[in-house]
Amino acid sequence: MLLSKSHSFNLIALAPIFLNNFISSVHAETPSGRTNLGCALLSDRIYCYGGGEYSTATVTAISSNYFYSLNVSENMSLDQMRSAWEPIDIPSGQLDPGPNVHFASAALPELNTLFVDGGWGPGDHTSSELIKYRSVMFNASTNAWEEVSDGDYTTVSHHCAVTDAQNQIQITGGVNDQSVNATAGLETIFPHEVIELDVVFSSWFIRRFDDAIPARASAAAVLGKDRRSIYYIGGYTNDSQLVSMTEIPIYDSVNREWSASNGTSSTTDVPSPRMWHTVTLHPTTGEILLFGGTGKGENTVPITNDNIYLFNTDTMTWKRQPINKPSGLNGPGTLYGHQAILIDNSTLAFLFGTNGEGTATNDIHLLNIDSYTWVDHITGTNPKKPGDGTDNDDDSDKPLPGGAIAGIVVGVVILVLLIVGAIVFFIMRRRKRNRSGQSPHEKDDYESDNAIIGGHDKNTKKSNDLFLDTLPENSDAKLSINVVSEYSSTGRSSTVALRPDGAGPHQAVKPDASMLHKPENK
Repeated sequence: MLLSKSHSFNLIALAPIFLNNFISSVHAETPSGRTNLGCALLSDRIYCYGGGEYSTATVTAISSNYFYSLNVSENMSLDQMRSAWEPIDIPSGQLDPGPNVHFASAALPELNTLFVDGGWGPGDHTSSELIKYRSVMFNASTNAWEEVSDGDYTTVSHHCAVTDAQNQIQITGGVNDQSVNATAGLETIFPHEVIELDVVFSSWFIRRFDDAIPARASAAAVLGKDRRSIYYIGGYTNDSQLVSMTEIPIYDSVNREWSASNGTSSTTDVPSPRMWHTVTLHPTTGEILLFGGTGKGENTVPITNDNIYLFNTDTMTWKRQPINKPSGLNGPGTLYGHQAILIDNSTLAFLFGTNGEGTATNDIHLLNIDSYTWVDHITGTNPKKPGDGTDNDDDSDKPLPGGAIAGIVVGVVILVLLIVGAIVFFIMRRRKRNRSGQSPHEKDDYESDNAIIGGHDKNTKKSNDLFLDTLPENSDAKLSINVVSEYSSTGRSSTVALRPDGAGPHQAVKPDASMLHKPENK
């Protein structure tokens, strides 16, 4: 089908749109610093949502660029990871959870989903601007957010959410105050409840427990190696006092009951009371790995060391684990409000958070939890393997640097413009031929059948030469030729001077004797 002129201009107009989509697909950057956010590893990507920044010592939710992902499928250096974050824009018309900080989050890897509940929303703890949706989920397969049906419980912040072995989310703890319900007054600790969400059926269950287990806020929680016990560590109670790290409530997600346990050890091995820390289950040893945190109230001085503490759930004891620091890899030092993501069975990534200077950071630190050594690279979760058609050297599995990406973009721009230019050229050429009333095929056939170089047709050269040889040299004889074209409706007659060598501007025709007129002698 022949494209019209308007179609050609449409192609030109679409070129910038195509280019913009291509650039967006390869765009990567280094996010701004943020703290108290939520992250999850889903399908070879780390997704990080929300978080806050400091404004006059108060954490305020980041108002833009609050959702990023990082592809960790390939082998990558630490420096490459820091600048490889891809912002996730939410298309118009789709659900947008908006800015948020101090919420609870949990990963559901089997469902490729990140769950988010509660939080402060776009304001700070004195703002009346609330979160848009109390509970939302991001599906990494569809790249879209969706609201979770409401449960009959109060919206809170600074609480915990953990996914159990049945892909049900257990939510507990937190604070309900003016930051989440716009009601002035002192902060109120959330009642003694465990909120259970069945994600598949979007059904909520509220399970109350007695006062023997004090509620707490800003604690950290993790599912134990038995895949049923949830350990709640640290945080503070309703009297704003930090909880001793030997007081560890345990929730049995199968029998749905609480038990209180005391973690014992030598004085030097018990971590100091803290909040805004992280706890991670070691996939090999089954120990709970604690890192970072800060104090509260009179204990506002952040934790000044970056030691790892290991909690043995069999013996209920703590152990301090020093970290090896190779040259140039000193770790983050003081860190709180961060996220800890286990990339593989041996590499734990600490992301974002607040550093020892009280500044929200965008940094990444990698810890090998087999040797407890800071490292400068990761082994991808799904790296290319030898024989898959790619180079197998050290650089083959690394992502393209910014310069290479820019080169690809420029190359694509040039290619698109060349393609559009070629299309427009052929369209205009065809339209010009059509206006002349002669099809391209007819013109080609005419020229191939009738073209003569120097008055000689390759198929009639011999007869033409014989006839022209009969003309006397230096003759002024003239040849009258009636030219009739099969492409014309009428013929035309012309008298053309021919030289004895047969050269002339018209096609050769074989004349008869009547066509030759010898000039009379005067």
